Amino acid sequence: NIKDFQSYLNSHLSIYLISTLQSDLFSPDFKKQACGIKTLSDLIIDPSKSFEHPGLLECSDLIIGYAASRLVDGNPAVISKCFELTDKYLNLMLENNKFLLSEEADYILSALITRIGDSKDSYRKYCQSILNSIIKLYPISSVFGHLIIGLDAKASKVRSESLNAINNIIQSESITLNTLPNFSKLCMGVAKVISDRDSASRIASLNFFSILYNQVGDRVYDYTAQIGSKEQVLIRERIKRLPKPDLNKTFVVSSDQQQQINDNPTSPVAVINNSNHFE
Repeated sequence: NIKDFQSYLNSHLSIYLISTLQSDLFSPDFKKQACGIKTLSDLIIDPSKSFEHPGLLECSDLIIGYAASRLVDGNPAVISKCFELTDKYLNLMLENNKFLLSEEADYILSALITRIGDSKDSYRKYCQSILNSIIKLYPISSVFGHLIIGLDAKASKVRSESLNAINNIIQSESITLNTLPNFSKLCMGVAKVISDRDSASRIASLNFFSILYNQVGDRVYDYTAQIGSKEQVLIRERIKRLPKPDLNKTFVVSSDQQQQINDNPTSPVAVINNSNHFE
C-alpha cells in the first residue's frame, strides 16, 4: 500500500531532515510537496547547503523511494519535481561512483513503468534520461527484467515504449544480447508482443529481433525456436528484408556493467514478482 510506504518513509526520513522540510514533503497540500521536493533537489545538487541535514546523501533508499512514490501518486507539478529530483540524484550517484541497490532500483523502475507511456512528452523524456543513468548504476539485464513487465500493461503506449526503451539501450550500449543473464526470458517476453493488436508494439518487437539478427545472423532462429509459429513467420518475413549482417562487428558489455552482472546473478523477474511496493 503506497500510503503505508509513505508513512514508513516519513518516519525514517525524520533522522535526516529538519522538521519544516519533512512537513512540506509529506504535506497533503500539493504546493507544499512541490516546494519541499525543490528544496531537497537543491540540497542534492549543492551538498554544501546540506549542513542542516547530516547524512542526507547517504539515505539513497529513502530519497529514491520517496521520489518513486510521488511519481505514481502525485499531481502533475509534484510528478515533474520528482522527475527532476530523481534525475539529479542519480547523476550525483554517478559522479560519486555509487551503484543502485536492488531495493532502490526496484522502487524507481517500478515507478518509471507507470509513466513511460504517459501522454506528456516531458514525462517520457525524463523516463528516457533516468533510464540512461540507471543502466550505468545497475545491471542492464535486471533493468530489462523490469521493462519486460511493461509488456503486460493494458495501455498499448506502455507496451511500445517499454520495448523501445529496451531497443534503445541495446543499441546505445552496444550490448551482446545472447550473453546477458536470462536472455531466453527476454526473447520470450518480447516475442509475445509480435502479434499485439497495437502496431507500434508489433513494430518495436520486430525491431528487437532485427537487432538480434544483426548481432548473430541466422542463429536468431535458434533463439526463437520455442515461440509460436505465427510469430516465427513474422520474424522471418522481417529478416528477409534485412541486409546480411557484419558478424565481425564487436558488441560488448562495458567492464563496469559486466562486473555488475557478475555481482548480481539473481533473476530480475523473480525480484519484480516479489515486489508489492506500488500495488
